[in-house]
Amino acid sequence: MLTRNEWEMAMESERHAFYFWNLRDPLKPKLAIVSSETMLNHMPQDQGMGQWDCTKVPFSAFTEQFASLDRNKSPI
Repeated sequence: MLTRNEWEMAMESERHAFYFWNLRDPLKPKLAIVSSETMLNHMPQDQGMGQWDCTKVPFSAFTEQFASLDRNKSPI
């Protein structure tokens, strides 16, 4: 879940990234590092009198960005 405030804070930073961990298999964790620019493609927009407060973007939106990690090395 991503709140509007979290999104607005991300948009204020040129280098903000979202770190999504897939821990479905605890022995083979996967990490996706997603830029705000990429995330923008999945964000809702205010329309008419409606204004969004929070949104959900499924991990499946970033399938190609998930990479398995070597537990003996730092991901960064």
